Amino acid sequence: MSDDMVKVEDLVREIRETHPDILTGYRSGEHYHDADAARREAVEWMTSDDPTAQMSWYVRPDDIESAHLVEIPGTGWSGYSGSVYSRAAARVLAEDYRGHVLTVEGWYESEAVALVVGTEIPETLADDVRHLVEYGYLDVETHDIEAELAQEAWDSWLGSDFREAVKQAIVGPEGDGDDADEIVPSRDDLWPLVTVEHRDVESGKHTWECETATDATLTDWERLAATIADDIMREYLVPAEIPGQGALV
Repeated sequence: MSDDMVKVEDLVREIRETHPDILTGYRSGEHYHDADAARREAVEWMTSDDPTAQMSWYVRPDDIESAHLVEIPGTGWSGYSGSVYSRAAARVLAEDYRGHVLTVEGWYESEAVALVVGTEIPETLADDVRHLVEYGYLDVETHDIEAELAQEAWDSWLGSDFREAVKQAIVGPEGDGDDADEIVPSRDDLWPLVTVEHRDVESGKHTWECETATDATLTDWERLAATIADDIMREYLVPAEIPGQGALV
């Protein structure tokens, strides 16, 4: 073993000495009793064009030494757990250490990054794992994931609701929003006004928040819709002519 590589088993033992309850993992269903076959299969997946595998038999912390794959703490996320930070950590490790880690997938969009028992990993990856064990996060950028989640939310429901709110703000609470349909920009044309890059610096309003690893919402978006409605009204309002007085301004 070279000086800059670490055996996964050695790293697991090291972590268990100080954090005995933090590591979980998986065992191959097909090769449940054959660790060598499980390792060969996992390495084949890990070094393929699509380094992913389906989660199989779950291994608890007290039985982690029997695992074929060891999940890296702080990289697990799903529709019900994790955060954009864990999702970002998983993405960075999967990209930066391609060929040394395996992405495991499960129910409810769940994903995590795992180490393959019986292989060696770079010391830098081992250091990242130690940092995640100790602090629970990596200092990684979450902007790309936040932008993706914002776009997904806009395309799936928020864009349509937002445009309807703009139309309703123009005609008033008793009016028919469809009467303003022609002057309100399309959902796609409204999107640049609410992207992650857009910030109301002075008020701090209408910013994107990601409460989970898979969902984003635009805070105070009804107020932003009303603001855009006011801008549209100023642009399209035609001054009225009053006999003897000229235009009403």
